[in-house]
Amino acid sequence: MVLSGIYEERTTGLSILTLVHFSVANLLAGTTGDLAFMWSIETFNQTLSLEGPFGESTLTAVRVTSPDGEAVVASALSQLDPAKNVGVCPEHRPPLGTPWWRGQVPAAMANDLRTTGNTAYRIEVLAGSTWRRVMLIDSGCRGVGRF
Repeated sequence: MVLSGIYEERTTGLSILTLVHFSVANLLAGTTGDLAFMWSIETFNQTLSLEGPFGESTLTAVRVTSPDGEAVVASALSQLDPAKNVGVCPEHRPPLGTPWWRGQVPAAMANDLRTTGNTAYRIEVLAGSTWRRVMLIDSGCRGVGRF
């Protein structure tokens, strides 16, 4: 994988440091480590947005696991199209084919992310037939009904 997270970003709300962190984490993950996904959370509801590493076309699903290990949310991942979709920040347009997910998460998880940027809930993505853990990287963006 190339340092694909550092694609032509200009005034998008994402800092260069966040993009470098995201890119390097995914470069170091290789084929077995935790994949890095940037996230943002809506301000007045439990909608979480996730954006994965460009070029990871084998990622097909996402699941949210509670602190006790129970899968509480599971659904398909989409591939972003910058002509139609924004990324985790309102002005952010990732490259075509970037893995992306937006969905409702438990209120406790949403509150954790809003207040501390961390959570005991885990996110995993399905890569082929293997579930891989996700390292969450805060995009720094918060939304107000960006649907």
